[in-house]
Parts: sequence; C-alpha cells; structure tokens
Amino acid sequence: MSERTFCRKFKEATGLPPIAYQRRLRVQKAQELLSSGYYTLEDAAAALGFTDAAHLSRCFYQETGVRAGSLRRGAR
Repeated sequence: MSERTFCRKFKEATGLPPIAYQRRLRVQKAQELLSSGYYTLEDAAAALGFTDAAHLSRCFYQETGVRAGSLRRGAR
C-alpha cells in the first residue's frame, strides 16, 4: 500500500491524519503524566518525544485549550 493510500484510509477510519492522531495520543499521555503530579513539564516533554517543554505546552494548548502548566499546578 502506498503512503498516500495509507494516509487516506487512516483518515477515513479515525477522522484524523496519522500525524495529528499521534500528536493527540502524545498530548493525552502528557495530560495523564502532568495530572499525576510526579512529572514536571520538562520531564513529560522528554518522555513523550517533544522537542522541549515549550513545544509540549504549545501542542497541549492547541489540543485541549488548557495550559499545561496550569494542569501541573492543579495536581499539587
């Protein structure tokens, strides 16, 4: 199967292109990690493969509409 066909079929099945789907999963996992109170923003970013904490924070806000730092502070 070609890459284009895979992407098209994946989007039909999930409603999202593969890269957006992967990003959503990573942000959901970040939400779990930050809510636990055991991970800092920097630790969660490193564990989930984000470039840095700022990148995680941007993606988190775009996906959830909530600032990652406020979620972390709420877990304390």
